[in-house]
Amino acid sequence: MCKKPSAQKTTSKHGFNLIESAIILAIVGLVIGGIWIAAATVNKKNLVNKDSQLILTAITRLQSLTNHQATTMNVNGATAVSLGLIPAELQKGATNAYSYTGGTINFAYTPSASNVLWSVSFYEFPVWACIELGSRISTSSRVSYIGISDEGWSLHEFQNTPFSLSHITPVTPAQISSVLSTSSICNELTIGFF
Repeated sequence: MCKKPSAQKTTSKHGFNLIESAIILAIVGLVIGGIWIAAATVNKKNLVNKDSQLILTAITRLQSLTNHQATTMNVNGATAVSLGLIPAELQKGATNAYSYTGGTINFAYTPSASNVLWSVSFYEFPVWACIELGSRISTSSRVSYIGISDEGWSLHEFQNTPFSLSHITPVTPAQISSVLSTSSICNELTIGFF
């Protein structure tokens, strides 16, 4: 009796099986996610850099425009654009101007008997922007005041004395974070300059 030779399975491997495909997709997802996070961080830093430069340029411009006049001036929207304080792309409507980090922005010039204070106020903008911008701009030699209002409008002030003509001690990100620890938004960040 002769045994019939059994047909051997000849399988060749073509492509990937389901597990291999899932592993490859997971690795690709992790790489793309890492790139996405890195790009978002760089973008946030660029926005804060633009706002920092915007503030310093606007204050210098305000100082030259007011030339220590005795009148108070509040500037926003179209007026801020026409005075060259902000680029036209940041104007939204006739009365609103926005910062690069997303909040509305207002410039003010307030003379008093003893000194002159220029201020920039940001309203309703992200907590991360408040922390970065507040701590970064506090290192400028002309900053005399920083006030931060949390989500419930509780005001916390960093200053030497009210409206002084001396520079404040630079504010750290940790100090601002502690003020905004329970907030999802920074209602106001006011930066005073002399």
